[in-house]
Order: sequence, then structure tokens, then C-alpha cells
Amino acid sequence: MFEFLKRRLKSEKGSMDRILVTFFLIVLGIAIVAGLQFWMQKKSPSLGNSLIKSQSLEEKVSSKNI
Repeated sequence: MFEFLKRRLKSEKGSMDRILVTFFLIVLGIAIVAGLQFWMQKKSPSLGNSLIKSQSLEEKVSSKNI
């Protein structure tokens, strides 16, 4: 497989650039997914607290209307 890759790199002009750009895009995609996952884990408790607060407010409003 490495021989095939070496031959392709020698025969095609600009193929190394394509490989580097592809590698960069893969690394960038992994970093974006990892960052988004970390951000969502950090935000999850605050989202849960907001939901609990809104439910308690709804209960207070509904009990006052009765």
C-alpha cells in the first residue's frame, strides 16, 4: 500500500497538498465535534435547571389560577 502511495505522490503534481488539506480537514472536524460535545456537557446542567425553574413557575401560576 505504501508503494502505491509513493508512486501516486511522485506521479501526480499537487497530490501532497491534497493529502495535507484532507488531513487538516479531518483534524478540524474532530476538534469541532470534541469542542461542541464539551460545550454541551458544560451547558447541560444549566439547561436542566432552567427547565426545573420553568416547571416550578408553571405550578405556581396554575395553583394561583385555581
